[in-house]
Amino acid sequence: MNEKDCLLLLYLQKEQNITKAAEHLFMTQPALTYRIRQLEKEFQVEILSKNGKNIRLTPAGEHLVEYAKRILSDLRKTKEFLLNLENELIGSLKIGVNSHFGLYNLPSILKD
Repeated sequence: MNEKDCLLLLYLQKEQNITKAAEHLFMTQPALTYRIRQLEKEFQVEILSKNGKNIRLTPAGEHLVEYAKRILSDLRKTKEFLLNLENELIGSLKIGVNSHFGLYNLPSILKD
């Protein structure tokens, strides 16, 4: 399972629709369906259950989504770690603040 497969699973969980998930991944619906079948063969489990146009992840599919989240998180952390090996801080900073503080106070604090 690669990074694109992980994203595929996350979009399937979010959208609950193969066509919409395929659009997010810039794939055709048949290509996405093929990849899902390949993952099902690889793990020997059913990932999706279909109900008309809508889909639901099976318990095995839900487990794979959680696994995919961990893989993507670890991959992001590893990339940031490797970029920071040369003592130059590089990466993303996530801060939860209200919009007023973020617009008027935070820029000067970050500058310092």
